[in-house]
Formats: sequence, structure tokens, C-alpha cells
Amino acid sequence: MSNEEPPLHLSDLQIDDGEKEKPVRSAAVEQDVREEALRAELAGVQQINSVIQGVVSSLEKAKENMEVSFEFPISVSWG
Repeated sequence: MSNEEPPLHLSDLQIDDGEKEKPVRSAAVEQDVREEALRAELAGVQQINSVIQGVVSSLEKAKENMEVSFEFPISVSWG
């Protein structure tokens, strides 16, 4: 009997790079996932747009109020 080990073949080696196999998705599923992400992003942008419109409206109203107060100075006469 010989104490020699059998030769090592490349097919005997397993390399664990820590990554698990990703599930394979069809192109149609990928497109659906992408469209859903875009819809969610659009909803967020629309919400931000609504907030900005509210701020602009408030600023315009404040501007109008300031113009009115400068046009009509208040004078009080206590007879």
C-alpha cells in the first residue's frame, strides 16, 4: 500500500464566495418590478410637488397681504 494521496482535480474544489445564487426572473417580471418602482417614485414626486405648490400659494398670499398694507396705511384718530 502506498501513502500517496490521490491527485487533486479542479472539479473537486468548491469555492464559497459568500454569495447565494440569485433567483432567475423573466424579462416580464423584471419589467413589472421596474414599473412598480417608477410608479412609487412618481407618487413621491407628486407628493413633493403638492407640498411645494402649497408653499408657493402661501407665499403669494403673504405677498398680496403686504401689498395691501402698504397701499392703505392705517391712521387712527381718537377724536
